[in-house]
Amino acid sequence: MDGYVKIGEQRELAQVRAKIATYAINTRIPEHTLVGNEDNAFDVLYVIVEEVEMKDSHRLSIESYISSYERAMSKKATDSEKEKQARISAEIEDLTRKADELLGEVVNMRKNYPNAIAELKALENQEKLARLVNAPLLSVSTSDRIDVEKLKNEITMKVDKTKIEAEERKELEKEIEELEAELSQWDQHRNLLLDRLATEMYAPIDALPPHFSL
Repeated sequence: MDGYVKIGEQRELAQVRAKIATYAINTRIPEHTLVGNEDNAFDVLYVIVEEVEMKDSHRLSIESYISSYERAMSKKATDSEKEKQARISAEIEDLTRKADELLGEVVNMRKNYPNAIAELKALENQEKLARLVNAPLLSVSTSDRIDVEKLKNEITMKVDKTKIEAEERKELEKEIEELEAELSQWDQHRNLLLDRLATEMYAPIDALPPHFSL
């Protein structure tokens, strides 16, 4: 076995045989076909090592290919995610702009709401006035005319009644003032009597009238 290290110790040989046995189990090859005697055990181990190295090289190539594929897929996924995020950001910006525009319209509508209501009420009042003005012209026929003289008399009677009520009110107010003045005089007279009674009640004996006797 030129070029190889001769295994001399039993312990190292046992380790080699253990590795050969493991390889035989993994490959399902009978161990006796791999190792005929202890002299060629190292040669068999060298063959196994070369085969393992070839498999490792092949495995590394596969792993490198898988790693490259994963990087490519990751980059593709990253680009896809970036495009998706960009699209979502654009949609969010568009929705935000539309929401701002809608909010502006709502603010303007709230600002113009009182004026719009006032205009509607004014228009409604104008329509009511137009209906009131046009209603008599549409409803009055030639056989049912307005009695202007009667209407004047009714208005005059109401005015006279109002004047009479105003005069009566003035008279009543005058009577109320007179009654209040009379009430004030009676209050003054009552107060004087009370003062006089109190003075006579607490007056000394010599202040009694001459005809008074005990």
